[in-house]
Amino acid sequence: MLKSVAAPAAITIMILIVISMVALLKLPAGASIPMQWNLQGGVNWSAPKAVGVWFTPAIALLVLGTFAYASSQSEAIATRMWPVAYTIGFVLILVHSAHLWFASKHLG
Repeated sequence: MLKSVAAPAAITIMILIVISMVALLKLPAGASIPMQWNLQGGVNWSAPKAVGVWFTPAIALLVLGTFAYASSQSEAIATRMWPVAYTIGFVLILVHSAHLWFASKHLG
């Protein structure tokens, strides 16, 4: 039985899109989203709101799309990539949520 990476990829991307849409509604208009913090808690650089909110879903689409394509080529590849895709999806959701939570705290 072929285990497809398309399902965890699609689920992850849909969750990331929902998180991003909620963030777009909650974050202030015209805000610059912090993208990197230093060890003292200061912001090293920021991105425009749209870029900051959609950055992780775009990366997820590229990474998980590549995984889905590669897994469709071979059952052996799909079997190895299937648990990895779920793990990467979980980490992307966690990191995206944390990033936007920290950004919202920084913006007040």
